[in-house]
Amino acid sequence: MYTCTFEGVPCLIPDRYVDQILKKAGDRLHAVPLLDLKTFLGEPLSLLMDEPGLPSRLRVDDLSFLDRGPLGLLKAPPKEEDAADASIYRTLAASGSPLSLTNVAVWPDPVKKGTAPRVALCGLGDVGATLLMGLRLLGGGVLQEIGIYDREDQKAERWLREVSQIDAVEGGPFPPVRRLTKEELFTMDAFLFCVSAGVPPLGDEATKDVRLTQFSANRRILLDYVREAREANFSGDFFIVSDPVDPLCMAALAEGGLQSDQIRGFGLGVMNARARYHAARLGYPTVNLRVYGPHGSGLQVLNDWKTYDPQRSLELTEATLHENLAIRALGFKPYVAPAFSSGALSILSYFKGEWHYSSTLLGGVYFGAKNRKVDGFTEYEALPLDPAFEERLQQTLQELSQFRITGDDARP
Repeated sequence: MYTCTFEGVPCLIPDRYVDQILKKAGDRLHAVPLLDLKTFLGEPLSLLMDEPGLPSRLRVDDLSFLDRGPLGLLKAPPKEEDAADASIYRTLAASGSPLSLTNVAVWPDPVKKGTAPRVALCGLGDVGATLLMGLRLLGGGVLQEIGIYDREDQKAERWLREVSQIDAVEGGPFPPVRRLTKEELFTMDAFLFCVSAGVPPLGDEATKDVRLTQFSANRRILLDYVREAREANFSGDFFIVSDPVDPLCMAALAEGGLQSDQIRGFGLGVMNARARYHAARLGYPTVNLRVYGPHGSGLQVLNDWKTYDPQRSLELTEATLHENLAIRALGFKPYVAPAFSSGALSILSYFKGEWHYSSTLLGGVYFGAKNRKVDGFTEYEALPLDPAFEERLQQTLQELSQFRITGDDARP
C-alpha cells in the first residue's frame, strides 16, 4: 500500500493498482487527489501532465486515452473498456508520492473559488471594442472588473467613457471598466490579446484564407506581450482572440515562459454559430452538431455526432468557412459575431466552468474543440465519433502541424 499526503489530505493507493498506473502512464502522469481513495473512486482524475503535446492540466474519466492518441481525448472509449478499466484507472497518484517520477511545475489557478476574475483586454480595434461591449453587458456576476489598454491613448479613453456609460436606469450588474497602463496588464487574472495588424482591406479577398495574411504582423506584436508576461512571472490565463488564433497560440507557446494550459485560443465559437446558422437555413438538425479544429482552413463540421452524414458535414464545413468572405462581399468586415460568439460568450462560459469552444494544446498543435475548465483543469467533451469523421480530424491535426513549436520558426 502506497501512502502519501497532498495538501494535508491522506491518499491510499492499493498495490494492485500501482502496476496498472505505471504501465499506462510511466513517468508522464501526476494526478492531484482531491479526496481520499474511497470517496474519489468513480470521480474524474485531475492530472498534471508533462507529456509533450498535451495540456499541462487535464481532467479525464480514466487513463485509456493514453493508448488512443491525442484524439482519444475527444472520442469516448469503446463501451467494452468502460466496465473493465474504470475501477483500475480511477486511482490516485499524488504529486510528491512514490508514483511521481518526474518534477512538474504546478501553476496555481489564479482565480480562487468564490472570487470573480479581473481581465485585461489589450487592443481596442473592431474586435476588441466589440468584445469589450459584450463583456460589459454580459459579465455581471462573472467578472470583478475589466481593464483596458491600447497604444492609442485617445482610443482607450474613448472606450472607457463609452462602455462605462452603458447602463440601466438605476444601474445594473455590469462589471466596472478602468484603464490600465502597460505595466499593469500582467497584474490581472487573465490577459486577452485582441490586437490586430495587417487586416486585408475590403475587396482584397484574393487570399484563400484572409485570416492567415495577418499572421506575421500579429505574431510580432504578440511575442512582445509573451515576453512581458514571462518577465512578470505571469501565472494567469493568456487568451488569444486575434487572427489567426491557432497559429498565434503555437507561436506564443514556442516563445517560452507560459505553460501550455495558460494559453487558450478563442476563435471556434463563431464557427459553431455559423455552422448552426447554415444548418438551420438548410433545415438540418442542430442539437448534435459539433465543430472541431482551427478558426479557418482545416475546420471540420460534424453535422450530427449520433447520425454522421459525410455530405451534410462537408456542405456545412464549406458554408461555414466561406461565411467570412460572404460578409466581406457585402461591404463589411465580419467582426461582430466573432467578438461575441468566440469572444465574450465563450470567455464568460470558460470562467463559469461551462462547456464552450476554445483551442488548447492537443497532439502538439492548438486544436479547437468543445471543453470546459473545472477547478483549473481542462475537460474535453468525449463523443462516440464515426471512424470516417475521426480520419478527417486526423488530417486537420497533420495540417496544423506545419506551425512548428520552434521559436522563431513557428510559422506557416
